Amino acid sequence: MSSAHGELLSHYRYTRSVMNYAGRRWVLEAVPSRQYFSARRTQTPWWVFILGNVFFGLSTWMAFVAARKNEAMQRALDEKNAQLNEANEKLERLTKTDALTGIANRRYFDEYFEKEFLRSKRESKPLALLIFDIDCFKQFNDTYGHQAGDRCLRLVATELERVLKRPADRIARIGGEEFAVLLPNTTRGEVVAKQCKTAIERIAIEHKTASHAKVVTVSVGVVSVIKIDNQTPDSLFNLADSALYQAKSAGRNAVRCIKVLPEVTSDLVTLC
Repeated sequence: MSSAHGELLSHYRYTRSVMNYAGRRWVLEAVPSRQYFSARRTQTPWWVFILGNVFFGLSTWMAFVAARKNEAMQRALDEKNAQLNEANEKLERLTKTDALTGIANRRYFDEYFEKEFLRSKRESKPLALLIFDIDCFKQFNDTYGHQAGDRCLRLVATELERVLKRPADRIARIGGEEFAVLLPNTTRGEVVAKQCKTAIERIAIEHKTASHAKVVTVSVGVVSVIKIDNQTPDSLFNLADSALYQAKSAGRNAVRCIKVLPEVTSDLVTLC
């Protein structure tokens, strides 16, 4: 099919009924030629295609840049959070650590004692509390000076910590020259106390002005509870303090133990 204007494209044929007149139906029919389309073809589709690809490329690149930026921001935020958590943990450790000796302080020990006391009561397990006092420490400071006194405290703390074997055992400095040790789930409080006392004697810190010995020693009060009934952390601490007073009264460099029997909670037996 062809015409004066080129090949007709019949598949683009356009037919429209115009009117019915004199018993006839008048129809308008148009068939475009290939030249018709060629004459009216523009570069718009190509520009749309090109601009679309450019837009898609720019959008992809911007999304990639934004993703990298967000990733960098998230990484920086994670690092800041890690640093903040580390600083908080460090601050938490500082608030619960004795600055001079590096072991736990009284605050931490009280919290740990309360927790282990409740655990022992709930599980019906034994518990031992030891209180140490460096004998004649004021005389030591007066004789050798406070720097030597500080060094003595650090050495004693290190040696006591070395004697403790189990992860659950805790030592803390609870006063000037006083230390406390908590031994969960054990009936060997007296044995550990004697080991600690002997260990302090063996490091042989000179104390020439002490009347009972010429080296630094400790007195130890122990309370050992087989089963906690009708007791409180304060009552156990007071019992250990009473045992410490007995050790000092016995001439120092001694261990005294108070055992709380399970059958009758008020029945106390003083040993050693």
